[in-house]
Amino acid sequence: MIIKTIKLVLATLLILIIICIPISIYLVRFNNNSFIGRNIKKQVIKDPKLVEILNLDEPGDGRYVYSDPAIPSVSVSIYSVDNKPYNERITLWVEDIMHSTVNKKIGEFYEGDINYGKTELLTDESLEEIYKLIKSDSKSDLYIIFTGSYAEKPSSVGLVIKRDAIFIFNDAIDLLSEKGYVRDLLEKTTIMHEWGHLLGLEHINYSNCIMNEMAEVYDNPPVGKNLPTKYCWEELNNIKN
Repeated sequence: MIIKTIKLVLATLLILIIICIPISIYLVRFNNNSFIGRNIKKQVIKDPKLVEILNLDEPGDGRYVYSDPAIPSVSVSIYSVDNKPYNERITLWVEDIMHSTVNKKIGEFYEGDINYGKTELLTDESLEEIYKLIKSDSKSDLYIIFTGSYAEKPSSVGLVIKRDAIFIFNDAIDLLSEKGYVRDLLEKTTIMHEWGHLLGLEHINYSNCIMNEMAEVYDNPPVGKNLPTKYCWEELNNIKN
């Protein structure tokens, strides 16, 4: 009798596992805005192997890869799409950003060019196509991609749609400031802001913090002294936790 009971319990547990695994995968991949899906995903993304297996590719899904103390460096690829320029000090900027947020060094560093050829505003579909072209060209932990302007919100200076890629919209930045200190600052702080999203940070209301939404979408040209240039304590604390 005891053996039969144990077998029944084990069989029941096996059935529950078989049912729960696909349900959990569905919730994590396709319904992670639900309370259950959101909380399951918080645990799943802590394992980089599960992130790869389940192909989780939303901004923030790779945060534990970037913050893992066992990984000493982050490989970075910088891409210019259709000859869009970027600041020559970008390597120093990224080194500083990595050090201040996840205490990492830059590992392999690659610079490349992609000819996309579309001059109109870029849709989400266009960004997906550019991303696929770049991923087929090189393999890195982080991609920073300089391109034109975003169709959905032309005033956006930056965007993340993947777990490992930052899009910088040069044309939008140029409209705000063509050259000089303010333009350089816009480029750097945009990278900082979007990197924050890849680390799982959301927008914050404090105007002096990098994750303020104003560091991503500008309705008016900014004044240099009004641009946030550092991560606030709250932001750094959220990254660590």
